[in-house]
Amino acid sequence: MKRLLEKLKTLKLLVTGLKPAGEFINQVKWARAKYKTIPFWISLIGSLTAIVGAFQGLIPATTAVVITSILGALYNILRGIDKTDMVGVKPLLRTTEFWIGALAVVGNSLVEMKTGGVDSQLLTTAQTIVAAAMAAAQNLAANPPSVEGKK
Repeated sequence: MKRLLEKLKTLKLLVTGLKPAGEFINQVKWARAKYKTIPFWISLIGSLTAIVGAFQGLIPATTAVVITSILGALYNILRGIDKTDMVGVKPLLRTTEFWIGALAVVGNSLVEMKTGGVDSQLLTTAQTIVAAAMAAAQNLAANPPSVEGKK
């Protein structure tokens, strides 16, 4: 009986030790899965299509800038809202929000340089909107989680 109790204690310690490891593994799986979300792919494919379409002359450069800016800003805001109840914030350069926002800013600049058909005020406004969305997403993600919203 005593030996059985010792084995049960050992089993309890093992299970207690596995719980944090399981939570960590779940968090890693969740983080890796975020680049597989529909909003990510819509933003990535939509932005790249708009940029290439403007380069090829299939769509006006101003339309490409508007599409790319809207997709980049919306993705950043959606991810920021999604992260409001998460514990901890990843460094900016390791987030998909940063890279989608960077794609929008760089893509818009390249479209303007290649085509020359984008009004400078529109380009500046588009870049500012994307940058503001990126900052807002970081601020939303940096908020401490609510007690009932911990993940």
